[in-house]
Amino acid sequence: MNISSSVSQTYTPSQTSPVQEAKQTEPAKNTAKSGDTPEILSGVAMMKMLGASVLGKDNIEQWEAKGLELDDAAYEKAFEVFNEAFKWGNSQGGDLSGISYSFNAYDIVASAQNVPEWFETERTQYIKQQQHPGVREAFADGALWYGHINSVFA
Repeated sequence: MNISSSVSQTYTPSQTSPVQEAKQTEPAKNTAKSGDTPEILSGVAMMKMLGASVLGKDNIEQWEAKGLELDDAAYEKAFEVFNEAFKWGNSQGGDLSGISYSFNAYDIVASAQNVPEWFETERTQYIKQQQHPGVREAFADGALWYGHINSVFA
């Protein structure tokens, strides 16, 4: 017999940005002697890299192919949303590996910059295609992320 319980959380846009300090940091240089060790990413580069991970490489490539260039603000917003979701996961205690996140890439971008009409049409389809009913409902309501904890006892 399986007993399943779950906890969920969503996040909608706020007016504050917890990443302002990351924008102001200078690039850190690697002081190691080995030439094989790359330089450490600056705060801005790290923010953009994590933001791109949240938005999805394939999404970004498809949007760019259609003429949508993402502003730095979109990457910053994605980074902010990632941090918000991770903080929530941390607040749940226990092992973070039991938490799954879904990120609403379309609304993250649309909340940070102007988007074309086709983008809004794709957003509607994206939401309809979400298999998890909680994710679908949260994203339809404008949530930028959805966190879900599953506990299954056999």
